[in-house]
Parts: sequence; structure tokens; C-alpha cells
Amino acid sequence: MREIVQSFLEEIPKRLARMESLLAEGNQIEFRRVVHQMKGAGGGYGFQEISNAAAQLECCMNLSGEQWSRDCLAHLVTFQTLLRQAHAGLRERR
Repeated sequence: MREIVQSFLEEIPKRLARMESLLAEGNQIEFRRVVHQMKGAGGGYGFQEISNAAAQLECCMNLSGEQWSRDCLAHLVTFQTLLRQAHAGLRERR
């Protein structure tokens, strides 16, 4: 199990880059899929905070305009921060 968790953590920079690319492209369908995958993986690998942040982001994705900007952007920043912190923890363990 340790190897699977390590693999999840090692993939975080690629996932973050993918999410940023999808947002820049305006590809909300694929972006939602990536967030949903991270929600499941985070919880499955013991990173409940990541899963919770992804769930909050996923819930607000149906919003648009100013409400999306205000609500989803805050959840997105929290989600990205937690992912970066988890990845940084991997480097500290080595």
C-alpha cells in the first residue's frame, strides 16, 4: 500500500498542471472528472482533507459567473494548497 500512496503523491504536480491547463482551456467536463478522481483517491489513500476539499469544489462547479468566481475559486485554492502540502510531505519523508 505504501508504494501506491507514494505514487499518488508523486503524481500531484502532474495533476495540478493538468487541472490548470483544463481551466485555461475552459474544459469544465474534464476538469470535473479530474477533481472527482482526486476526491476518491485522496480519501482512499488516507488524505481525507484532500477528499473533502475536492468534494467542496465539486459541489460548486454548477455555479457560474460571479458566484463561481467567489465560491469555487476559494475552494480551488484550498484544494490546490492541500495537494501541494501533501506532495511537499513526500519530499520530507525521503
